[in-house]
Amino acid sequence: MKNLFIKEAKRQISKHSSSKKFSTSELKKTALNSYHKNELKAKMVPFEGYEMPVQYSSIMAEHKACRNVAAVFDVSHMGQVR
Repeated sequence: MKNLFIKEAKRQISKHSSSKKFSTSELKKTALNSYHKNELKAKMVPFEGYEMPVQYSSIMAEHKACRNVAAVFDVSHMGQVR
């Protein structure tokens, strides 16, 4: 079951990612990027020109945490302040 979740997540990421491929140095970083990487040890992936977290622990552990405690989604890559 876990492998099905991972395959579907990868399929969705590839389906929605930009056709332009970015090198790691070209990727934009959100304000929470270093926290995701250094403190939470997230697995980071390129998404629409940004380096974004995709997974922190196991799929089931994250699912249970969302259901039992809370979930936070970093939306800082979705808008611009002018």
